[in-house]
Amino acid sequence: MKSIHLQCLVIIISVIKFLQSEENLIQENVIENELKSYLINITNAEFKYLNESFVKSYYDFRRVVDRSPLFNIIKAMPKGANLHGYLYSLASYEYIYKLTWKQDLLGCTNRFGNFLFAYHQRIGYKCELIQNLRKKQYDFDKYLKKILLITDEEAKNPTELMILKKYKVIESLISEVTTFENYIFQMLLEQVNDGISYVEFRTSFAFFNSKTSVYYDPITVAGIINKVIYKFKFQNPNSTFIGAKIVFSPFGTNLVTNPKRSILIVRAITKVFPDLIGGIEFFKPVSLRLLAALPKTVEIYYHRTKRLNPAYFKQKIDHSTSRIALISQREMLSDLFFANSFDKNENRVIEICPTSVYFQQNKIHFKEFVSKYISDGNRLIICNEYPGLWHTNPLSNDWYLVLMFMVNDKSDSFNLFEKIATDSLIYSNLNGEDKMMAVNFLKQQWANFRNQLYLLLNKTNI
Repeated sequence: MKSIHLQCLVIIISVIKFLQSEENLIQENVIENELKSYLINITNAEFKYLNESFVKSYYDFRRVVDRSPLFNIIKAMPKGANLHGYLYSLASYEYIYKLTWKQDLLGCTNRFGNFLFAYHQRIGYKCELIQNLRKKQYDFDKYLKKILLITDEEAKNPTELMILKKYKVIESLISEVTTFENYIFQMLLEQVNDGISYVEFRTSFAFFNSKTSVYYDPITVAGIINKVIYKFKFQNPNSTFIGAKIVFSPFGTNLVTNPKRSILIVRAITKVFPDLIGGIEFFKPVSLRLLAALPKTVEIYYHRTKRLNPAYFKQKIDHSTSRIALISQREMLSDLFFANSFDKNENRVIEICPTSVYFQQNKIHFKEFVSKYISDGNRLIICNEYPGLWHTNPLSNDWYLVLMFMVNDKSDSFNLFEKIATDSLIYSNLNGEDKMMAVNFLKQQWANFRNQLYLLLNKTNI
């Protein structure tokens, strides 16, 4: 008799669970349909407005976007990982500008007219306190904005040399240890505030302390960065932050032509900080013999894939890259076509940085290609190499550009962005267990986001 009662109880519980699951599924479908309807309406209205008021000026466009309701929704979306950014251009312009008010900061100019910041007199430069320069030159802040940000004119054809000059100016601004540490902390905070949980950023581990005129060795710099990452995680236990890793990049240094030296630096740092470096970036083909010297945990990226023979990637090597990073501006289009010419491989994903190319003359072709690429169901990761220079959020502005101008079927935008966010974690350099936890956490974040937005829309009767 007891066994019969027990069986009945099990059946009843199973029925209740089934009905609850069916009810939850119906509720999820209701939420999804209402969110889709709202997103289509607001996107269409905004797209029409942008088409009517679209201007060539990048910053005019950005001001329009920042006021849009759709952009605020995108800012709140969980974005997973930000996998491609250069350390000295990741913090916001507002924070960088605030640093220029430090009382001990110097402005230095050499005989070629090149400007750098410093915390002590620099050899070969004429230096003066920044605050004195502000008093002497009424338009000095306008000059700072020009050397720290990509201007409208520069946005039409951004070059690596132009980017590098601004990169060096910001690098000099934080060339003091405490300022350097605070900058990294602020950068991580801004990433989290933009819905990002995990960050991979590029640096060469080069650091010149202009206050003491001392060049720090890479292991010391790695220790500083590692300490700040752990400090940020410790001080923000309730945030969505998972962690951060470095992709070693010699961009802007003489190591660009010395891959062997780059590999030696990565090996040395990995021995001391085994979880800090997730990848290494090369600017030229590297022999398999040298690649074999890299730790197995270090992923390989090439700055310009189109310069390499496709057969090179098809060789079966332990470190074959699963993510083709598309970086520089004009070459991004050709790189996209080049990458698409590879054999279809479910382990390969394309990474694009929309802001870097959209405001150039080739934007129509770029839009058409990415639109087709997405509609064909290919994997995509969205990035922004230099959000600080573009005066944008780390990822939100780029997500907005993709949705407004590169997605044909906007009715499925929520699922598309959740997929992009998920892929960003899947193709990150997190280890297997951490990656699985991060993906599950992101899934819950998106469920919460959908529910909160649904409640907000119903509450405000939008």
